[in-house]
Amino acid sequence: MLSSNKNIDQLQELAQDLFRRVQLQKRYVQLDIVKKLTILLSAFVIGAVVFLLGAIVVLYLSYLCVLLFTDWLGSVAGACGLVCLVFVVLAAVFYAMRRRLVVNPLAAFLAKLFLDPKNKS
Repeated sequence: MLSSNKNIDQLQELAQDLFRRVQLQKRYVQLDIVKKLTILLSAFVIGAVVFLLGAIVVLYLSYLCVLLFTDWLGSVAGACGLVCLVFVVLAAVFYAMRRRLVVNPLAAFLAKLFLDPKNKS
């Protein structure tokens, strides 16, 4: 009878240890998700800030090019059309290379972030 009580106590202790391990594992997964979402959102915010600053720089450079081309072409409308044409060509090149410039780096970043078990970021 004494042996049976001892076995039951050990089984109860084992069940409590197993339950505690499951709770700790759940907590680890939650912390890991928070860490990865923080990295993802911070990358998004940094990208948005860089994009906005880059857009402002491109706007001013476009205006500068229009002023320079106005002297060369003799008309503001022609200079604006030339700058617009340059942007259309750049957009077409970007669209043609979208997989290499956007899709593949983004997929690599997300795969490294969410699938790499050794991620120490």
